[in-house]
Amino acid sequence: MNNKKIPTHIAYSDESNYSEGRYRSISMVSMPAGKVAEITSEIKSKLVGSNVSEAKWGKIKGARDRFAAIKILDICTKEAAKKNIRLDVLIWDMEDKRHRNLEGRDDLANFRNMYIQLLKNVLRKRWSMDATWQFFPDENSIIDWGYIKNTLAKTDRFINKKPNLFTEEWHNMRHHFNILEIAEVSSTETILVQIADVFAGMGVFSYTQNDVYSAWVRENSQQTEMFPEPSREFTNREKEHSQVLFHFLRNTAKYKLGISNKQGLRTYNPSNPINFWLYEPRRKSDRAPVRS
Repeated sequence: MNNKKIPTHIAYSDESNYSEGRYRSISMVSMPAGKVAEITSEIKSKLVGSNVSEAKWGKIKGARDRFAAIKILDICTKEAAKKNIRLDVLIWDMEDKRHRNLEGRDDLANFRNMYIQLLKNVLRKRWSMDATWQFFPDENSIIDWGYIKNTLAKTDRFINKKPNLFTEEWHNMRHHFNILEIAEVSSTETILVQIADVFAGMGVFSYTQNDVYSAWVRENSQQTEMFPEPSREFTNREKEHSQVLFHFLRNTAKYKLGISNKQGLRTYNPSNPINFWLYEPRRKSDRAPVRS
């Protein structure tokens, strides 16, 4: 008898600005395993029809990539509204009280801990506790997923004495989170990792370029302002990114998904299927890790 477990759910991830800049993010796309082929095929057909080989936030510099991104976001929003897919984006601010003026701050360990936060949140709280998972992060991640896989495969012998590596929390994840496999994949060959890239990049853009986006909206508003602010020039990238974000917000509002963009993208009810989460420390002791 074959007792091998099969995954009921699949997750994909990518990150934006993990090693530089004030705002950094990780995005995770998750769904029931039975939906992967269907959603992948629908998105792929839009990319092929748009003559775009790969969807990436950083590549949106002209109309062709903008239209392709908008089509993809429309599919994701529609499927999220039907609860067929989740899109969770964790964003953290390197200038908040958790990170600022911290001598010897270990940004790599901090990045690892943010991955743990996102995995805990999505796998434990947003889907069934009975779910079994395959997890496919982008292979360009600086995290040593091979170490993770070895740790999960040898839980009975797990002793983590090395500094700045993964905590014993990972030891328990095999039991509590039912992760059957973690395997890096190529983003160029995995469309759902590309979707994670788009959402991660859009999340960071909404914070780092909030003033640019607000100015673009004012410049392109159909309403005549009594005292308009002086016009400004936008780069092609700023214009294209602003148009994509504007369309996304208008479309998610139509589905009543509860996404705000006052100072950056946030979802105030994290149970909603598209969740932009700005990480904020809840305890004084919640500080970024430091090097030993």
